[in-house]
Amino acid sequence: MPIGEFFAACQAAVGSDVEGVRVDTGTLLEEGVEPFMGVPLWNGAPEFAAAERMDISRALAAGLTLRPPAETLADTAAWDAARCVPEKEGLTPAEEERLLTAR
Repeated sequence: MPIGEFFAACQAAVGSDVEGVRVDTGTLLEEGVEPFMGVPLWNGAPEFAAAERMDISRALAAGLTLRPPAETLADTAAWDAARCVPEKEGLTPAEEERLLTAR
């Protein structure tokens, strides 16, 4: 699933109207964002780029089944809300603002 479609599905699952902004990997690295940290779903490490392009055809042929993304996202959002864990993942608002102005 292309990342843009994934984010649109995430927005639909939680009823959000937030507008996504793309910031390229080079900018994130130049601004000191550490790979695997700060930005969800971004690893930033070139040696792991292939992980995002895994061919799963053999797994599908062997019987792997996939749930509809909307179902998985809705269940994940419900699970996260039920955890009652204060938000600590991701960038702080100040860090996010700094990166957006740097791009």
